[in-house]
Formats: sequence, C-alpha cells, structure tokens
Amino acid sequence: LSTSSSYFLKLLAINMDLLVNHNYLNIDIKHTNVGYDSNDNLKIFDFNLFIKDTDFSQKINLYSKYSFYYLHPIQPFKPEDIILYSIAILILESLSSYSECNKYIYKLPKLKLSKFVLLQMKKNVLSEELFKILHMCFNAKYTAEQLYENLGIFANISHNH
Repeated sequence: LSTSSSYFLKLLAINMDLLVNHNYLNIDIKHTNVGYDSNDNLKIFDFNLFIKDTDFSQKINLYSKYSFYYLHPIQPFKPEDIILYSIAILILESLSSYSECNKYIYKLPKLKLSKFVLLQMKKNVLSEELFKILHMCFNAKYTAEQLYENLGIFANISHNH
C-alpha cells in the first residue's frame, strides 16, 4: 500500500473537491475511471455516474437505484462517507487477488458483510492502523480529513524508507 498511498490520496482529494466545491458526488470511483494526463496528473475520465448534491448532511440510498455497483455502500450513507467507503474498497481490492475480490466484494448477495470477512482475512498483511481505518470507512465512522491525514502518513513512511 505504501507505494500507492499517494494514488489513493489524489483520488480522495479529487472526489472531495468535486463534492465540496462543485456539489457532485462520484458514485463510480474505480481504477478504470481514472487515468493520468500528459503532465502525470490523476484525472477522472468517466463521468457517467455523478449525482448533483447540495445537502451533504442527508444520507443517500444508492442501493435502491444502483444495485450492481460494488464500490458504494448498500445502506444509506452521507455523500462524504460514500467516497470514503469507495476508496476503502479500492484499497482492500488492491491487496486482494481477483478470486478473493470475486468471492467477497463483487458478488451482490454477500456485499453487506463479506467485505468485513475479506478485511479480516487480510488482517495479517495490514498494519493495525490501516485495518482500523478501512473498518471505520466501511461503517461511516471516519472523516475525509482523517483519511487524508492517515493515508498521508503511510505515503510519508514509504518515501522515507
């Protein structure tokens, strides 16, 4: 994760900027929807699943409208929490094999709890702090500021070694 921490930080910053400064919630945050421009800046290239939102305090139920997307929670979450959840899923996905993802993340009937099963399986390859961060993001108990700060710590550790 240390080498990709800056990637996740940039992804978080881009999506929080869209939400806070432009009132758009990206509900399809994933690797295939972003890329790098000619100046090596991370950019979003797929804008198909954006929701215009002005009330950040209201929870949104994405499951009732978008039941086939694994990158957002199946229970109602506030917009900021949806972004954090999606990034936490991407981090867990990046640490897992395709067969693990297919079994625990991509299959709709098991989405509610299976991400916690996979997270528990990965506990031995995660630091205790990262385990707690991902768990809290899955439960909407973390803030963007906390995630940005703590992923920044992981990025700094990798640059100092």
